[in-house]
Amino acid sequence: MKTWGNCRLLLLLTVIFISCNKDFKDDEQGLVEGANSPSISGLSKTSGVMGDTLTIMGDFPNGGEVTFGIQKLNIVSFNSKEIVVVVPYGTGSAFVMVNSGVLRSNKVTFTYTLPPAKEGVRIGDNYYDVDTTTIMEVGPGTKYMVLSFTDRYTTNHLKVHLTFMDTQNPLLSFKPALARDTVASMDNIPNIAVRKSKAGARYFVGVNGDLFNTTLTAPPGVNNQGRVNNSCIVDGLITNMSYNYPAYAPVYFNGNTVYFDDFEFVSYVQVPDMEKIGIKNVNNSRAADDLILYNTAKGRHTNTNNFGTEMAVVPIGGSWGDYTNVRVKINTKVVYGQVGSTVIPAGGAVVSGHDFSATVLNTASIGDTLTIVNYAKNTATGTLIQQMISGDRRILQNGQVINPVAARTARTAIGASADKSTLVFCVAEGAIAGVSVGISTSDLAEILKMYGIADAVHMNGGNYSTLYVKGAGYNNGGLVNRPNNTTTASSVGNGLFAISKAPDDASVVKLVSDLYSVRVKAGGTITPRFYGLNKYGHIVNSDISGVTVTEANGLGTVTGTSFTAGTTTGYTELVGTYGGMTSKVMVNIVP
Repeated sequence: MKTWGNCRLLLLLTVIFISCNKDFKDDEQGLVEGANSPSISGLSKTSGVMGDTLTIMGDFPNGGEVTFGIQKLNIVSFNSKEIVVVVPYGTGSAFVMVNSGVLRSNKVTFTYTLPPAKEGVRIGDNYYDVDTTTIMEVGPGTKYMVLSFTDRYTTNHLKVHLTFMDTQNPLLSFKPALARDTVASMDNIPNIAVRKSKAGARYFVGVNGDLFNTTLTAPPGVNNQGRVNNSCIVDGLITNMSYNYPAYAPVYFNGNTVYFDDFEFVSYVQVPDMEKIGIKNVNNSRAADDLILYNTAKGRHTNTNNFGTEMAVVPIGGSWGDYTNVRVKINTKVVYGQVGSTVIPAGGAVVSGHDFSATVLNTASIGDTLTIVNYAKNTATGTLIQQMISGDRRILQNGQVINPVAARTARTAIGASADKSTLVFCVAEGAIAGVSVGISTSDLAEILKMYGIADAVHMNGGNYSTLYVKGAGYNNGGLVNRPNNTTTASSVGNGLFAISKAPDDASVVKLVSDLYSVRVKAGGTITPRFYGLNKYGHIVNSDISGVTVTEANGLGTVTGTSFTAGTTTGYTELVGTYGGMTSKVMVNIVP
């Protein structure tokens, strides 16, 4: 009898396994294995529950889509060796497979389990249940994700917002922006995004940038509030340059290729028949013996005193090109004792020298030609830097956690996968009762590693941490996190943005929800918000009305678009339907 009992159990498990995978017949799918097919070598875990992060390892030379049982999954991040997805709703077992066109990979089995009694996911000194509460497309090659980390033994909960962007998507580019396009100014990230956007160049995702001057400590009449501490480059134009820390936690781009490596400035002015004079700084205050370059990012005037020599110049060819060797003509000149604060010409610059530097400049006259070199390059390769933003410190380097700061607070990070195919903007919430206690830099780095990120820089944090997603967030204004536990973004000095080249299109072709996989206590209520996306993935309707919501397993009641859990614990699924489109929300009802 014991043997027959074991056989019956084995038979039952076999039936369940076959049942969960019965739709995966090769002849039904029309898929084949063959040369150049994707290949799965293993999974980061072979069992788990919905909402878990799952890394599929193998060889995926031509990309592909992931199927889980009969479900097609959203891909969180992808490279030729690893694909990160989120485990969907299900029971029993399911085949995991990667398809590329008509070619399919081998099948690997994943088994659903009840929430394990073991310690959970360890991050730092804490153990968490991790829920992917949101994952949705928000633009070309871009997904927005929210992670809730519930501490099993303490109240050290965490909430983390991330946007994953495909750097190889032809409709995407990445660029920093100064608060009001000048170095001494402040504004919030949503405002900057709206102000900078135009048809064919929509700033649809953004994150705050560098630390900046928050006080009025400049000389009388000079306002440096909002000036970022380190280096910033926009379209090749150096707006801020820090010679004290020339390679201080940079994030920079040439095209869409992102770098975190050391860099160097090449910056000097050459007067005819004279030596090169090194440019000390860009758009900063002028001190003894300094040679400063002021460009249009400074504003209208240099705001200097009358103790130096200044020359307004414009490029002879009409353009600064790549800033590597620009011949300019002197239009105006003032010397010691004359009025300073020279007007910066449109499309031009002002060269400003004091004492020793002024002596050299004095050999040139109005109408003469100078050569100005002012650019930055990758130290190892010489690659020119087109866009740059600086951070507080590097926290991930080639997958290794470095420069830890233990204090728990809101934090911002920018990172990328090892192959640079995925760029991530990340904001972890600060202190919000019952939701988050803030995070250390090392814990944040560990979370980024979980999602395939190998290099990351920590930006300005605390109350300034801001993540913007166009059309989402509080009051549909784009702010998705809660700076200082409010729904108002703080003003900052600069930020980094993902820019979409997609044409404007208001037609809704896809329905998505702001909830994906959530825990609800028995008797608790959730109300998903439904968004309409256009064919490029942009949110074009931030709160669709008239969505019909149904619940799969009779574990609660639906009123409008709200679901109230009953007393029975377990898993269920909400399905929102509108205009022939559907969106699903996975629900775990807990005691």
